[in-house]
Amino acid sequence: MKILVGSGDDALRRFLGHLLSGAQGEVRMVSRSGDLLKAVLESDYDLAVFPLQLGGMTGLETLAILKRLRPKLPVFILSDDRSADVRAEAMEAGALHYFVLPLNPQAMIAAVNAVGGNAGVEIHGEERMIRA
Repeated sequence: MKILVGSGDDALRRFLGHLLSGAQGEVRMVSRSGDLLKAVLESDYDLAVFPLQLGGMTGLETLAILKRLRPKLPVFILSDDRSADVRAEAMEAGALHYFVLPLNPQAMIAAVNAVGGNAGVEIHGEERMIRA
C-alpha cells in the first residue's frame, strides 16, 4: 500500500510516517500542499493523509484540487477542530475520514486497514496519542 502523508508539523509528519510504515507498504512524507499535489501527479497512491493546516494552502483547498486530480483516492483529514461544520465541510469535499487530534493510533490503523483491505496491520511502535 502506498500512502502519502503531508504535514508542515515535523513531529506529526514523523509520527504518521512511523505509525503508517507498519502498513506493509511505502510511506512518502511531504511538508507542503504543493509537494503533496506534485507527488500525486507523479505517482499513484492508495491513500493520502494530511491536516487542515497544511503549508502552502489550506487542507480544504488541497483536498478540492486533489479530488479533481484523483477523484477515487481515499483521503484522511486531520484537525484539532471538533466542530461539526468543519467536519461536514471536509467530508462534503471528499474526505473519507476526519480524525480529530490528538490522534487515536488504533482508529487510524483500523481506517487504513479498511482502505487497504488488510486486517493484519498492527500499530507500529508506541501506542499513544499525539497532540499536534
